Amino acid sequence: MTNDRLKTAVLVTLFALSVLLAQRLLVDIPFNIMPSFGQLNDTPKQEYDYFLSDIISPERFLVTYGINNHRILYGNNTHNLWTDSKVVLKKIFNKENSDIELIEKKEYIQYKNKRSIVLQFKEQIPSQVISKMLGIYTPSSIHNQIGYVEDIYIRLGSKGLFIFTDGEKYLKVENPEISIESIAKTIKDIENNSEEEYVTYYPGRTMFGAQEDVYAPAPNSMVNTLPDVYAKSGVIGKKDKEMESMIENFFDKDIDYIRKVVENNGSVIYMYDPQGLVISPNGVLEYFNEIEEPVLERDLYESLTTAVDFIKENNRWPTGAYLTDIEKIESKGNKGYRFNITYRVNNKPVVLNKNSMENLKGLKAPIEIEVYNEYVKNYKEYLRDEDIGIYRSSIYKTQKAKVPEDVIRENIDLIKYIYAKETGVTEKEVEILEILSSIKKISLAYYDPCERTKGQIMPGVWIIKIGETEYIFDIQTGDVVNKENLM
Repeated sequence: MTNDRLKTAVLVTLFALSVLLAQRLLVDIPFNIMPSFGQLNDTPKQEYDYFLSDIISPERFLVTYGINNHRILYGNNTHNLWTDSKVVLKKIFNKENSDIELIEKKEYIQYKNKRSIVLQFKEQIPSQVISKMLGIYTPSSIHNQIGYVEDIYIRLGSKGLFIFTDGEKYLKVENPEISIESIAKTIKDIENNSEEEYVTYYPGRTMFGAQEDVYAPAPNSMVNTLPDVYAKSGVIGKKDKEMESMIENFFDKDIDYIRKVVENNGSVIYMYDPQGLVISPNGVLEYFNEIEEPVLERDLYESLTTAVDFIKENNRWPTGAYLTDIEKIESKGNKGYRFNITYRVNNKPVVLNKNSMENLKGLKAPIEIEVYNEYVKNYKEYLRDEDIGIYRSSIYKTQKAKVPEDVIRENIDLIKYIYAKETGVTEKEVEILEILSSIKKISLAYYDPCERTKGQIMPGVWIIKIGETEYIFDIQTGDVVNKENLM
């Protein structure tokens, strides 16, 4: 591994020098290539008119019809809820005659028991970025009161009551002039639609004394809504013409001007100074470039816009992609951001096997991009094409899926062992009720083991955080699929 990395570094340097010399001898012929293939799911590019609001979108929607009657809807635009919510949010940020006040968490929890919808984001988003993505560039009183937003609460039983929260502060905004009629109608239609089978969720505090923001379905209440899917690499196995088109798109050059070398370990390097592209045999794609001018002050909005434009222009935008993490970074005095982005399968987010991070060049999510305002310095991806709806066997078409209570009970010995190590007590001292009350998160996802470039089974999973440990359980078998990461 070390020798291959050394060879890579030497080859990159030699090719950079050779391209520089070649540019002195050759006349550079402009070449604007149009990709000959669509998105990773083969959908034509012109059908994907993505905007910033697609990447900054809720991971899920918590719908409350009353006490102990909740539903959780996944997908960034399920039933057009995000589209309708953006219309409402734009009015909220535009109105200057709203009544605004900070409230206590206790009052917020009381509101959450009333008929409502909560837009839940994976990452805290600056409130100014939310307003800018809606086309509002002038600061408002909301920005002054709350800098970041994690959840947005919309009351459905009365006109114009909204709450913005970062998990610690709760800002209530009231304005009867703001209509939520379209959202309210959609939620009512979902409630009355007997053709769609929705699972009723209950507060975790009611079921097993968990924290306030935890919700779980009752035992024996879930049908198999997350069938396994088979996945293959979004890069490895592409036809030659498709691969050439992708490479030309990254460099904006004809393939004849781009240097290529194949390493002993199977990695393929493409170079056009100062840009480089490396495709690893396991399907990881990495692009790198230089920062042309010093970036001494980072701009989150500009960096996000640059990231979205880069991914979109290079035709790498998977269906249902959204932002999962924002990290400030520095490189040689330049200041920028690292964005992690995931995508959805059957409306559920995809999570990677953390134990494979080293083989995936440190990727925490399917897409990672480092941006310094207008400059993209590094882009990495581990994306999949999938065959949707392939089950392990026909039995799973009718089998009930396991709920959190099931998978916790079936793995209680492992959970007690890890919880004891985490809290510094013996396993005998660990009470099951103590474990249940320590649940901080319950959510659904698809899990990519990152082991195969084709024929990879991606199971539906429960992600449950207990104490400081995050467990990933197969929703059908109840097995802990990330066990090797925990021990």
